Amino acid sequence: MERFPAARPDSGDAACKLTIIIPVYNEAATFSTLLDEVRALDVAKEIIVVDNVSTDGTRELVAALDGEPGIVSVLQSANHGKGSSVRVGLALARGEWVVVQDADLEYTPEDILRLLAEAEARGLDAVFGSRLLDARPDVPWHHALGRDALNLLFRLLYGARMTDVATCYKLMRRGVAQDLVLDSLGFDLDYEIPCRLRRGGVTIAEVPVQYDPRTLETGKKLRWTDGLVALRAILRYRRRMRDLDTPPAVGDLLTLTAPPFGPREATVVRVERTHVVAEFELAGRTARVAIRPGPGPASRVAVAPRSAAREATDPPAQPAPS
Repeated sequence: MERFPAARPDSGDAACKLTIIIPVYNEAATFSTLLDEVRALDVAKEIIVVDNVSTDGTRELVAALDGEPGIVSVLQSANHGKGSSVRVGLALARGEWVVVQDADLEYTPEDILRLLAEAEARGLDAVFGSRLLDARPDVPWHHALGRDALNLLFRLLYGARMTDVATCYKLMRRGVAQDLVLDSLGFDLDYEIPCRLRRGGVTIAEVPVQYDPRTLETGKKLRWTDGLVALRAILRYRRRMRDLDTPPAVGDLLTLTAPPFGPREATVVRVERTHVVAEFELAGRTARVAIRPGPGPASRVAVAPRSAAREATDPPAQPAPS
């Protein structure tokens, strides 16, 4: 089983305990209410809002947040799926902890503080908010059947006693989250993240959270086909990640070519057995991602020779502190 490197001194912005990522797509009816609830949380935080090319006025609401203290607003140029917005938020995060908050009011932001308290009290790297520990949400029977089957399969394949793999509330240490090599762009990211965590040897704890599910009529975006995509993710990410054949060196330039970050250049700041960590400028700050140079569904990069990278930077640019 792959293991994440030991925790490093870099814990993000010392004044920022928590980064809350809000991916939005056509949530004009609920976004402002949700944002007010998140703003009211009693914790040192930053809020990263990523719009996925909304057409109902949400995009304008997000654009209006530009320059507001404590908020980073990002307007995606193309809709690559919810997972792409979450990955952008993770890359930009500076808090010690990161968590995703949907804008549809299905979850109660106050529960995030309970996850944070549990993580810090027990010294954990990941705590998920389970919708199923205290109650069974009122959802169609076929949705519940598919959900329970996927949860069972995850428990069997990844050795984790979890009740709610696909929950939105996945609290993680920022350093752990930014060390995940992610390539999902849609709802399957909800499954890829716990799969990658478990393959990395991370223990995932759960605490119960409140949940008020929407219906298709009131804006629920999940469809039955998403269950098949989730199944594929659970099976696919069970495979062990191979060591890099020819890893680049620290300071090398990579050209990211796949969404949600490409095309752009990034600088390698750390090299591990199976991946590298690279930094680049995005939305006015330094973004950090873990990637596998070479062919892959969402990690396609071109590696510049080290000498070329040095000539291009002359001298090499030092990575900005996160």
